[in-house]
Amino acid sequence: MVKPLELKGKVFGRLKVLRRAKLASNKDGCSIWICRCSCGKTVTIVGKHLIRGTTKSCGCLRRDVISKLKLKNIAGKRFGSWKVLERCKNPNNKRTKWSCECECGVVRSVDASTLIRGISQSCYDCAKLDLESKKTKLKYQRKTRHYERLSK
Repeated sequence: MVKPLELKGKVFGRLKVLRRAKLASNKDGCSIWICRCSCGKTVTIVGKHLIRGTTKSCGCLRRDVISKLKLKNIAGKRFGSWKVLERCKNPNNKRTKWSCECECGVVRSVDASTLIRGISQSCYDCAKLDLESKKTKLKYQRKTRHYERLSK
């Protein structure tokens, strides 16, 4: 059996390892550590995620990065088929939204985080057409493979 690394006192991103958890390992046998994030939150993290760098904070790092991007002026930039026109001004809505124009000409208000994370790439109609064309292409490929098998 391999002896686990001693991580106590080490810093990984925003996380400082405080101690090994009472439940020493998870179901896969990986060591579990109690860490304190620089924001003050205490979290339990699997050791290999700390070592590999896949976990760098309690989640506050991602929130900080996204909030900085939301405040950045992204007018004129493209996200898939969307072209960002201007920031929407609605004091009643806490989420940052941008007025975007799709390549087909449709103008919609799109949530900033869905643009930045690549979730929203086009308007509903274009996304539906794109999905249908992918399905048609897949059906054609399947038929072609079927006919190729028959001809052999």
